[in-house]
Amino acid sequence: MHVRHRSRAEAGHAELAVLRVDATAHGRRLTVHWDAGATGDRTEFAHARVFLVVDGIRSYLGVADGPTVTLSLPDGTPGGYVVEVDAYSSGSWGGGHLSGRGRSRPERQDPQVDPPHA
Repeated sequence: MHVRHRSRAEAGHAELAVLRVDATAHGRRLTVHWDAGATGDRTEFAHARVFLVVDGIRSYLGVADGPTVTLSLPDGTPGGYVVEVDAYSSGSWGGGHLSGRGRSRPERQDPQVDPPHA
């Protein structure tokens, strides 16, 4: 039996915007910023869910009401993780439509060690 999956466009959904995601750790604090980058996508994102990906396992970190958020990393988070963002174009979670998705480069800093003070 062959199962054909419909594309988002065939299902009546707009294509997802590809987001540029930047994540910077300062000790256990993680600042995440995202936007549509150079794609020219003009979708306005009302809010987003932020996820931490360690060894292929995606864990929910928090929610943001704008394109930048600072969150706490969970205890024991190793370096080498990736941050993923799912952005929504509606102001209502119940009626929200996933509009964009992006992934950061791997974060190499050990988040358990605070950076030296200047």
